[in-house]
Amino acid sequence: MQVAGSDIHERVTAALRGTLARLMRGRVGTWLALLAFGLVVLAPGCQHIPATDRDESRYAQAARQIVESGEWGDIRFQDELRLKKPPGIYWLQAGLQQALGLPDTIASHRLPSLLGALGSLLLLLALARRCLDARIALLPPLALAVSFLLGAEARLATTDAVLLLTTLAAAGVLTLRLTGRPWRHDDLILAGALAAGVLVKGPVIILLVAGMAAVALLLRRAGCLRPLLTWRASLLFVTLALPWFWLIAARHGAAFWQDSLVHDVAGKAIGAQESHGQPPGFYLLTL
Repeated sequence: MQVAGSDIHERVTAALRGTLARLMRGRVGTWLALLAFGLVVLAPGCQHIPATDRDESRYAQAARQIVESGEWGDIRFQDELRLKKPPGIYWLQAGLQQALGLPDTIASHRLPSLLGALGSLLLLLALARRCLDARIALLPPLALAVSFLLGAEARLATTDAVLLLTTLAAAGVLTLRLTGRPWRHDDLILAGALAAGVLVKGPVIILLVAGMAAVALLLRRAGCLRPLLTWRASLLFVTLALPWFWLIAARHGAAFWQDSLVHDVAGKAIGAQESHGQPPGFYLLTL
C-alpha cells in the first residue's frame, strides 16, 4: 500500500510539473495562469471587508455623488470640493459602476484598484519576458502578487493600485530603452502612461520618471531616451492630461493650485502628511 501511495504521489507530482512546464512554454497559458493566480490572491475580501481607510471612504463617497448628480467635472465629498486630487480615480469608480450596472457597494468602488493590481502583474510579466530568461520570467509578477502592500492596495478604493500600473508602464518604457529592447511606439506608451498617472494622482508620476531619467543622465545613457521625446507623444500627453486641469483652474482659480500643488504635492515632497511618515527603508521592507 505504501508503494502504491508513493507511486500515485510521484505521478501526480510529475503531472503537475508537466502542466506547469507547458504553461511556461505557452504564451497564452502563462498569462491566463498568472491572471488566475492574481484573482485567487487579490480578489478575496474585496466584497466583504468594510471600508477600512479614511481616504477610501472619501473616494467612494465622492464617486457615489458623481453617479447620483451626473456632475463629472465638479468632484465633491458631501459639500466640500475635492481639489487636491485629479478626477481619474473618481471617474474610474463611477464609470465602471455605471457601465457594468454594479450595485452601490464598497466592492464596486474597489474594482479599479483590483483591475490596476491585476494589470500590474500582467505588465510586469511582459517586462520580465523581455528582460529575463523565459524560465524565470514568471517569478517577478508572482512575488509582486503575494506582497503585503499590493494585497492591501488591491482591496482599497484609493489611487495607489492604479498609480502602480501607470508608473510601471512608464518606468518599463525607460528600462527597455536603456537595455536596448524597446517596445514599438514606446513614445506613445510613455505619453499615455504619464497622462493617465497625472489624471490619477497629479505630477507624482512625472517626478518618478524624471528621477529615472536623471540617473540615466548621470550614467551618460540619456541618449537612449531621446527617441521618446517626439511631437506626437507630446501632443498625446497634452490632449489627455491638460483639458481637465484647465477646466478646473478656470472654474476655481487659485484655490485649485493652492490645494493641489502647494498643499498636497509640495507638502508630501518636503515632509510627511497625515502621520504617514516612515524612516528610510520602510517601503522596501513592506513591499
